[in-house]
Amino acid sequence: MMPKLVQDFIPKSNGNRPGFAMTPEYITVHETGNRSAGANAEMHGRFIKNPSTAASWHITVDDGDVAIQHLPFNENGWHCGDGRDGTGNRKSIGIEICVNSDGDFEKAKQNAAFIIRDLMDRFNIPMSKVVQHWDWSRKNCPQNIRANEGFPAFKQRIPASVNAAPTKPAAKPAPKPSGKSIDQLADEVIAGKHGTGDARKKSLGSQFAAVQARVNEKLGAKPKPAAKTNAQLAQEVIDGKWGNNPQRNQRLNSAGHNASAVQAEVNRILGGGKSTASNRKSIDQLAREVINGKWGNNPQRSQRLKAAGYDANAVQRRVNQLL
Repeated sequence: MMPKLVQDFIPKSNGNRPGFAMTPEYITVHETGNRSAGANAEMHGRFIKNPSTAASWHITVDDGDVAIQHLPFNENGWHCGDGRDGTGNRKSIGIEICVNSDGDFEKAKQNAAFIIRDLMDRFNIPMSKVVQHWDWSRKNCPQNIRANEGFPAFKQRIPASVNAAPTKPAAKPAPKPSGKSIDQLADEVIAGKHGTGDARKKSLGSQFAAVQARVNEKLGAKPKPAAKTNAQLAQEVIDGKWGNNPQRNQRLNSAGHNASAVQAEVNRILGGGKSTASNRKSIDQLAREVINGKWGNNPQRSQRLKAAGYDANAVQRRVNQLL
């Protein structure tokens, strides 16, 4: 059964409601990435209306009977990462699926599939133009769907009509040898292609042990490596060497480090002292880091920027200009 769509629009005065006219040609599927308990559609509805929020999309859906619409379908949003004039940002309806830990993700995906079918019918959008965030800017999103069932299998959930019974994707066949080298597969694992834990084992099959050993070598998990302190690792995280979460935590843990301890040290460094003239970054550099996810989401983002000695409001204004 399709959830009821309730309109709760972003104020027109907000920077994340660009207001460009749009005739939808695509539907782009995302995941919120927020595992916190209570991070459902209603909570994201409040978050997206915050004047300091940079991103925007059209619908948030969870496991409940109601989905929230944040933008009119004839206006664009900033959700694809392909730039101000990118096709994703300017011609696609963005749908965020909640991944909150206290929700039923399977039901949320089912609800999203019904909403997608309704939008396909309403705007005459073919299945070939139901795409994932990854297709526009190579961001690993929707991460859980990509790591487990895969996006093509997710699209099998989309019913033939909004009145049809819910469908589930066909079971994946056992993986066959890919023909790729262990080194190539290890690079794919580091890039997040094969998921984590049991999903990675299933994806790699009989090659899992060899690939994982090579991953450990590439990430520095060699026998008796020169140990780095948490302070050294935290500075590398701040410098962007380890990427963004959740991949950063995966890479740190895979390399034999304590990701939680490193993050605590990162927080300590960013929460104490002011930037010096030698390492101070420009507003433009900071804005691009914000867009790439380095500084997290508000209100924590503003707190971290201020704690590091920067003008959070000036950075947000530059983010809005870049998007």
